[in-house]
Amino acid sequence: MARPEQWLYERLKDYTDVTDIIGQNVYPQFAPQELDPPFVTFTLRSTDRTYNTKKQDGVPRSTFDVNCWSEDFDELVTLADAVRTAVDGYRVDDETHKIRRVFIDDETDIPDPAEWGFEEPTYGRQFVLVVSHVETVPNYT
Repeated sequence: MARPEQWLYERLKDYTDVTDIIGQNVYPQFAPQELDPPFVTFTLRSTDRTYNTKKQDGVPRSTFDVNCWSEDFDELVTLADAVRTAVDGYRVDDETHKIRRVFIDDETDIPDPAEWGFEEPTYGRQFVLVVSHVETVPNYT
């Protein structure tokens, strides 16, 4: 069974409204330094697991920061809408992924002002995404 970050990566790279804007420019953690926006990056913030007296329940909640970047504000808004539509409320249960629930917990702008001597700022929008998923639970009997 794939990890939720693999699902997120595949979902964003396969969702037409996103790829129409950024192509395949989706990156875990960091984008290549020489890459010009637009692109999307994401990082795993945390994974919370619930335990009872014997073991965990097998349905952890992983929280991700999903960051959209563009040099054009209107394009950023369009990209952010496409990313939101791609993931918010999504569920899947197949051989590879068992995603129970996805929701956006927060959305905020992350401005990156132009550096001294450069004209163009980079505009950013961040989603805090919570993904409830199924994982294998070890049996320690």
